[in-house]
Amino acid sequence: MKLLDAIKEQNYPVPAHSMRLSYMFGGIAAFLLVPLAVTGVLLAYYGYVPSAEQAHKTAADATVFGSLAGIRAVHSLTAELFLALIFLHATRIVVTRSYHGERKIIWYTGVVLLFVAAFFFLTGTTLKLDQAGYETYAHLTLFTSVNQVWFRGAHVILLPILIVVILGVHALLIKEKKISPLAPGRRSDDEPDSTFFHHMQHVVAYGFIATSVAFLLAAFYTPPLLGAPVEGVEWTKPPWPFLFLYPLNSWALISIPLAAFAGLVALPFLTKPEKRFDLSQAIYFVVVALWFGLSLYGAFKHYA
Repeated sequence: MKLLDAIKEQNYPVPAHSMRLSYMFGGIAAFLLVPLAVTGVLLAYYGYVPSAEQAHKTAADATVFGSLAGIRAVHSLTAELFLALIFLHATRIVVTRSYHGERKIIWYTGVVLLFVAAFFFLTGTTLKLDQAGYETYAHLTLFTSVNQVWFRGAHVILLPILIVVILGVHALLIKEKKISPLAPGRRSDDEPDSTFFHHMQHVVAYGFIATSVAFLLAAFYTPPLLGAPVEGVEWTKPPWPFLFLYPLNSWALISIPLAAFAGLVALPFLTKPEKRFDLSQAIYFVVVALWFGLSLYGAFKHYA
């Protein structure tokens, strides 16, 4: 009975607008951690060896869907979708300015989660150790002596645990502070309530759809695995979330993330809920426009 009562306590009331897809991006991203974990375990089970000597060979030796190549494709595409959903979730938070007042603590845990997820993505890129993976590793170790073993340990042990812990804290804070409201000026006091379980039913349904999309894409497209790395040569470009760094110099690898982190932390202090559009939103969307512009430039820029 106590267990049933404890479960029932989790079915707390949530506003009806929580049933909108835009209020489920974060939950769907969390759901994708399941297929990411499963495909990661399968990669290890089917023989992928993330060592400097065998990483590229064990990935390159794979054949078609259902084998290591197909699993790697699903894992890679799901990781990209996971990162994209976190970005969409953050954008929705900015649009509704759900980081003002006491809710800023939720925003801060989300910002940390975003940066951990980004590093998780980058460490995964290094593990295949093709030319692109090697160059990513070389850039990440430009200012440190950390070796490949540390990246493997971070990707398969440390970062998954860290993400689950931060996500758990994030979810508990959302329960305490409630699901974020509509944008200022669009609140409705008499809005009918839904329940958390009803909300999660939709999140899981969308999560299965997102996973199915990743599997479907993997059936027709396998993220490229380039040749074995050649030291001292650099000709590849970063994956799309980090393509904006390509036109910039090496110091941007440190300065840009630090500036982005500081800016995201500052947003709650710049918001004015009584206005229809405030400085925090302006800064965020200017930065997004710069990211998009630099990414577009990087996509067409040839390495010098």
